[in-house]
Amino acid sequence: MGTKAPAPTSTELTIPRRRLGLLLAGLLLLLLLVSSRTVWLQSVQNQTLTKYATTQQQNTQPLPAVRGAIVDRNGITLAIGEQAVTFFGDPRLIKQRDRIGVAQQVADILGLTKSEREQLVTRLEDATGGFVYVARQVPQERAKLLQEAKITGIGSNPEEKRMYPQKTVAGQLIGAVDTDGRGIDGMELLYNNSLTGTPGQQVSVRDPSGVPIDVRKLVRERDGKPVQLTIDSVIQENTERVLAETVKKFSAENGQAIVMNPKTGEIYAFASVPLVDPGKWSASTGNQKRLGPVSHVYEPGSTFKIVTISGALEDGVVQRNTQLDVPAIRVFCKEKKTCSVVDAEKRSGPEMMTTEQILVKSSNLGTIAIAERLKKANLDRWITKFGFGSRTGIDFPGEEIGMRTPLKDWSAVSIGNIPIGQGISVTPIQVASAYATIANGGLRVQPHLLAKVGDEPAPRAKTKRILSEKTSAIMRSMFGGVVRSENGTGNAAQIQNYEVGGKTGTASIADENGYNKQDYVASFVGFVPTENPQLVTMVVIRKPRGGIYGGTVAAPAFEQITKFA
Repeated sequence: MGTKAPAPTSTELTIPRRRLGLLLAGLLLLLLLVSSRTVWLQSVQNQTLTKYATTQQQNTQPLPAVRGAIVDRNGITLAIGEQAVTFFGDPRLIKQRDRIGVAQQVADILGLTKSEREQLVTRLEDATGGFVYVARQVPQERAKLLQEAKITGIGSNPEEKRMYPQKTVAGQLIGAVDTDGRGIDGMELLYNNSLTGTPGQQVSVRDPSGVPIDVRKLVRERDGKPVQLTIDSVIQENTERVLAETVKKFSAENGQAIVMNPKTGEIYAFASVPLVDPGKWSASTGNQKRLGPVSHVYEPGSTFKIVTISGALEDGVVQRNTQLDVPAIRVFCKEKKTCSVVDAEKRSGPEMMTTEQILVKSSNLGTIAIAERLKKANLDRWITKFGFGSRTGIDFPGEEIGMRTPLKDWSAVSIGNIPIGQGISVTPIQVASAYATIANGGLRVQPHLLAKVGDEPAPRAKTKRILSEKTSAIMRSMFGGVVRSENGTGNAAQIQNYEVGGKTGTASIADENGYNKQDYVASFVGFVPTENPQLVTMVVIRKPRGGIYGGTVAAPAFEQITKFA
C-alpha cells in the first residue's frame, strides 16, 4: 500500500482562493466598464452617432428657384431663365500628375478658350481647397458630353442662365444680371427682389454603396414673379432701327427716342443708340449701357419754348394773336461786360409778330420778348411747374435731374437764353413729359414702365394739373402750325392722313470755351393727332454731321417712328 498524501495546510488553500478572487474581481470590473460604455453610447453619444450615420446616408442639396421672366405689354419674352449646368472640381480627388490632363480634357469637351484653359489648370493644381469652379452655366447639350465622360473629381449642379431672346431690343432698359443671377442694372436691378425666388432644400437618401434610393423635399422652392413692362417690343424694335439709321446717316455720337401714351403715362418705346445686348453686358462700354432717355443731359433749345409760351398764355400776359415788336438783334451783357448776342431769323430789321407766329417760326427774339412780359420770377415758376430740375419719377434707376440756375443766381444774360432753352439742361423724358402734359389737356401723368408684377398691376400713375384745358388746346393748335404751316420748322414731321403737332429743337453744345459752333443737339418732339393726342414721340440726336437742325435731322425720324406706332 502506498503512503497516504498529507492534507493541504491552510496556507496552501489560501493562495488559489486569492487568485480566483482576483480573477472574479477583474471580470466584474471589465463587465462594469463594458456596461458603462454601453450606457454612455446609448445615452450621451446616441444623438451624435445617429447624426453621423445619417450624414453618411443622406445628402442635403439646395433647390434653385427660377428667376421670373421679363415680358413686354403683349407677353413677348424679353428676359428668361434657361436651365444650364455648372461644373465644379475637387482637386484633392485628382492625382497631382493627372490634373493638367483633366483640365485639358474638360477644356476640349467644353470648347474653352486658351485663357480659360490656363485658368482652369491653375485652379485644379491648387489642392488647398476642396471646391473650385470648372465652368459656370454651360448649356445642357454641351454639359451632357462632360457629364457622360465621368471624370474623377469633376461634379455638376443645375444652375439657371439668364437669356435675352430679343437680343438688343430694349437692352439698356432691361439691364443685366451677374453670374449668380442677381440684377446689376436696369429693370433686372430695379425689380430684383420680385424677380428673385426663394431656394428650397431636398434630401437625397443613399444606400451603403452610394446609390440614391429616395429624394425628399424639406423646403419647396418658390419661383420669382414675372415682371411685365409697358413697352411694346415691336414698336421698340422699329424705334431702335429708325434711330440707329438716323445716327448712322448723320454720323452722330448717339441718339435717344421715346414713344409714350400721354393719357396713361405708359412708355411704348424707350430707345438709346448705340444699342447693347444684355447677354453681352460685361463686354459693353459704360456709355452703351446708359439709357439715354433718362441719363442724357443736354440743352433743349427751342423745344423748351413750350414753357415760356404756355406759361405766358396761362398767366394772361399774351394771347394767341397778341402782336409783339420783334427786333432783328439783341445783345445781353453781364456786369463784367460778358455779352450774349441773339440774332434774328435772316431779317435786317424789326418785325411785328403774333404769339403764334413766334412759335411757328421758332423766333428766339420773339420768345424772349414774351418772357420779358412774363417776368423772370414767373418764368422760373413755370419751369418748376413743368418739372424741369426735378426727376419725373419714372420707374428706372439713375434718372438724372438736369441742371437749372436758381432764380437768385440769374444774370442779365439769363433772360436772353433760358426762355429759348439755353443755359438750362434737361433729359429727353422731362421734355417728353412736358409735351405729354399739353397733349393730355394740361394734366401731367407720371411716365412709367411697369405694367404689373406677377398678377399685381402697377400702382396707378400719379397725376397733377399743370395747365388749363383751354391753354393746352391753344398750344396744341399752335404746335400743329409748326408742322403744317409753310413757314413752320417741322414740316418733315408730317404724317399722311394725320394732324401732327410738335416742335423742333436745335441747340449748340457748350464746352469750356463757350458754345461750340460745330457741335449741336438736334431734336423733335410732338404728338398725334393734334385734337385728341394718343401718342407723344421724342427724338434727340447728339452731334450730327451733314445737318444740324431738328427739322431736318430729327423730324424725319419722328415721322417714321410715329407712323409705325
